[in-house]
Amino acid sequence: MALTTAQAETSLTVAVKRDRYSVDEKKFTFTTRRPAAQIVETGVKPDENFLPSPLLFESWDYSDGTYTVTLRQGVTFSDGTPFDANSAIAALRLYDKGKSDFLQIDQDSFQKLGDFEISFRSEKGSALVIENMTHRGTSLFGPSENRAENPVGTGPYLLDSYDPKQQITVVRNEGYWGDAPSVDKLTFRFIGDDNARMLALQNGEVDVIGEVTPQMMLSMPKDGSVVLHESRPVRYVALLANLNGAAPFDIIQDYKVRQALAWAIDRDTIASVLFDGRGVPAKGILPGWMFNLGDDHTNGFGYDPAKAGTILDAAGWTMGADGVREKDGRKLSLRLVAAYPNVSSVKPMPEMLDQMFAAVGIDIDLIEVDDSGVYGSTYLDTGEADLVDLSRYRRGGSLYGVRVEQQHRPDIPALQPLYLGHGVGWLQIHGPGPACGRNAVEGARSADP
Repeated sequence: MALTTAQAETSLTVAVKRDRYSVDEKKFTFTTRRPAAQIVETGVKPDENFLPSPLLFESWDYSDGTYTVTLRQGVTFSDGTPFDANSAIAALRLYDKGKSDFLQIDQDSFQKLGDFEISFRSEKGSALVIENMTHRGTSLFGPSENRAENPVGTGPYLLDSYDPKQQITVVRNEGYWGDAPSVDKLTFRFIGDDNARMLALQNGEVDVIGEVTPQMMLSMPKDGSVVLHESRPVRYVALLANLNGAAPFDIIQDYKVRQALAWAIDRDTIASVLFDGRGVPAKGILPGWMFNLGDDHTNGFGYDPAKAGTILDAAGWTMGADGVREKDGRKLSLRLVAAYPNVSSVKPMPEMLDQMFAAVGIDIDLIEVDDSGVYGSTYLDTGEADLVDLSRYRRGGSLYGVRVEQQHRPDIPALQPLYLGHGVGWLQIHGPGPACGRNAVEGARSADP
């Protein structure tokens, strides 16, 4: 019997870049890393300013190093297990078995205070554990003999099928505790090539494409057949400097060189070109709207190549006849490696930086890498680069293309948390290693580039 319009199943096919899932229990990211399949949920979710708001956790308190959490009642995992104090503690313990120490919860500190109330402490005395739980990587899995084949969660979807490196399909969880999703079936196809992903959209093979790169935006059809949806800037493009490099990758240790680099970058032009006029020049690692920081939370740098030149002159880097500065017989030549996750995600930024730095007498040895593994193992881990160019996404934003006949579907905007945001144009420099994240946040408030 044919279904009526009201009964017809709604489906959506989304093309994303590559399959990033890991089913290794030490670094398990199946269904939680891009694309987030919405099978499992986090304790809290980010609000419009990325501050934690209730989800599976209804309320929480932090006092004298102890977190006290009241759980949402009436929630069940997809296998029927109640979400309560026992299953919440079990899920948090399961997360801790992974390689990540992101939450850093003291596993000996868990206490069941009631059927729907728990407490715990941080291993490091952190007051930000709840804030970190907004990250989808901290999603809570329910009991399962093999969560790589049968992920059990409290989310609005259930796993239907998974073909590694090809696609994953999820279907509506009819027993979901929250508002029912507007799409019955979601299929995410993994299409690594940017051009192929765009063609799949234009040819009607998919309804939506995620992970729209700067190069894709520049080549996007202008005939109205494809519509670009965007969010507030939540993606950043960064230039990182190796502060611990051994010769010949030690020039950047000179603070004056780093300062000159910062003043030599025309962020307005990069923001305009890199994201087809949609980018926003940033002052630091975080936009002002995030965490209610405000636009004046850091000063940032302007564009002043003359000032950059003056700084280098004062530091003893004199202009050579070939247009490259020298000091003590050494050329001011820096290796710039682009980029993470791949060079297409930041083009044409590397070439633009090359020209901007050349204008103040800095020679750039530009190396373009299209494999994140090579990028990490050959250059980032070994320190054999002065500068590295990367593109990062903060969770919760969206930048995706939709075929014009799909753009008025009311269910598509509801998928925003699945996609990736954008922003551009800042210079943040810190050294490689485990302290990078901490240094980046601290550096965002400092005057040292």
